[in-house]
Amino acid sequence: MNSVKTASPAAEVCTAMMRLGTHMASVFDREMMQHGLTQAQFRTLLTVSGGPLAPTEVARRSLLERATTSLVAQRMVQAGWLQRQAGASRRTHNLALTKAGESALRAALPGAEQLADEATAVFSADELATLLALLKKLESHVRVRFGPAGEKS
Repeated sequence: MNSVKTASPAAEVCTAMMRLGTHMASVFDREMMQHGLTQAQFRTLLTVSGGPLAPTEVARRSLLERATTSLVAQRMVQAGWLQRQAGASRRTHNLALTKAGESALRAALPGAEQLADEATAVFSADELATLLALLKKLESHVRVRFGPAGEKS
């Protein structure tokens, strides 16, 4: 009987992060559904809440594919949650929240924050700070090494 070599610790960490990301995305989708939003719509609202942004920048900051951002934004403009504003040139535009978009985001934020609190309740404040620092370090490394998510390198 042939045995399969055990994965390296690095591979185990990456696999665990993928499983966790998939599971959290599922849980988060259920939470957002209660507010009539998809996860992509929530992420877009959250990203644009800081002020008008070009769709490419929304995609970069929210870690969504540019094509996904375009479709999501189009639907959100039609729903009245976002509006298009003039961009840096005649060929570009920015996305900005409308009052309805602000209301949708305000309604969804408490559930998202409660979900985050419940998901991380297993950690002490010090452990959370350490975990956050390590994840930021890893994310930075991965972005430098492989390029930003949502863009073809």
